[in-house]
Amino acid sequence: MSTVHTEFLVFSQLLHIVKTVKAESLLCFPTETLYGLGGLATSQKVADEVFQVKGRPQGAPLPVLFAHRQQVERYLEIPAELEVLLEHFWPGPLTVALTARVPFPSGVLDGKGRVAARITSHRLLKTVIDYAGPMIATSANRSGEAPAMSAEACLHLQPDAIIMDDPSTSSVPSTVIGWDDGELRVYREGVIPEAQLRAVFIKK
Repeated sequence: MSTVHTEFLVFSQLLHIVKTVKAESLLCFPTETLYGLGGLATSQKVADEVFQVKGRPQGAPLPVLFAHRQQVERYLEIPAELEVLLEHFWPGPLTVALTARVPFPSGVLDGKGRVAARITSHRLLKTVIDYAGPMIATSANRSGEAPAMSAEACLHLQPDAIIMDDPSTSSVPSTVIGWDDGELRVYREGVIPEAQLRAVFIKK
């Protein structure tokens, strides 16, 4: 991570952004919820830098964004029981704990070998991820501070690059779920209320 110079980028620089992600750089970028901090999800270097910058507890795995369902299936296993929720809420602010098919860095996997995954609905970020690969995307802030809602608010984190876009319109994070011991678990209620999730789930 650079402590001297942060590069500002825009989505029209797609090729350069993809190369920056693949180079295992640390980035701030817009998502469909908050501004994110992260980079290439298969990079231990990126995972370590995110923990360092945020001061994040090691027991809190880093979430990962995917571009589309086919990409998720290349990396993760999807329980049949959750299909109805994924069909209804993906792409969008629903994060799901799914078992990894391939190696991921420590700090991304939880204690059960799962990745906290979601398919982003941010059209331009989706294109970057489609070309570069899945990306770690945790809120762009130091632990205990308010999350960044604009590119400028990310600057104090001193990432290698910041992707410029419109400010976030909501400070509410994604909802996080999983399938544990034969039950739907809601680990964090966010943009999608638990009642709405369970109403869709019970109709399957």
